[in-house]
Amino acid sequence: MNDLKTSDLMKKFKVGVLGLIHDHIWANLKNFLTIENAEVKCVADVNEPLLDQARKIGIKKTYKTYDDLLSKEDLDAVLVYTENGRAADVI
Repeated sequence: MNDLKTSDLMKKFKVGVLGLIHDHIWANLKNFLTIENAEVKCVADVNEPLLDQARKIGIKKTYKTYDDLLSKEDLDAVLVYTENGRAADVI
């Protein structure tokens, strides 16, 4: 097992979000935006109004497909907020 280093704790973790359909994602996104060592780099959703809402709270990169986000971004973590019926497939 790898030992956790102090530098790992200070690292800025790059986070992406797949899906914006659940209402509770908005409070979670706002909370993530306040965490010093986490950066929400991008979101993906097919719904343009939801992508617009993400842009309004400070998310600069948006994608219309999950595959585009995952293939173009180098992330440390991904949050999944898709429809419940799609979550298992996306994960």
